[in-house]
Amino acid sequence: MKKLCLGLLAFSLFFSAHSCKNRGSKKDDSAKPVVSYGSFGGFTGAENRIDIFKNGDIYRNSSLSGKSELAGTIKKGEVKNVLKEAKKLNFDTLSINQPGNMSYFIKIGENKVVWGKNGANPPEQVSSINTMLQTILDNINTSENNE
Repeated sequence: MKKLCLGLLAFSLFFSAHSCKNRGSKKDDSAKPVVSYGSFGGFTGAENRIDIFKNGDIYRNSSLSGKSELAGTIKKGEVKNVLKEAKKLNFDTLSINQPGNMSYFIKIGENKVVWGKNGANPPEQVSSINTMLQTILDNINTSENNE
């Protein structure tokens, strides 16, 4: 009887612990981000990356801390707008790989552009998408600070 009670106790603790876990937005490890952008290099060589997923979740990643944190969520329509803009600007045909001491990158789909060599600015198409992405992130940060 004592073994049965201990077994039931262990069983109920196991399921109660799993039922109490956070059911909030969660990064799906099997899904790849549709857009990634950020910077790497400098004194530490660290990479700071923002990943935007198809469902609108935005994660902030740091190679120094090893953390990946949900920065916020945008509407799926905003994700589609970024992808439409990238298509309109022929992002998938760009071939830029000019890293410098401090480099910046945008990856959409399978195409990744990297710039930063000698402080050079990226082409207008890249600047336009970079500005759009930074605005999205700034709006998330602003709305979090206003809550």
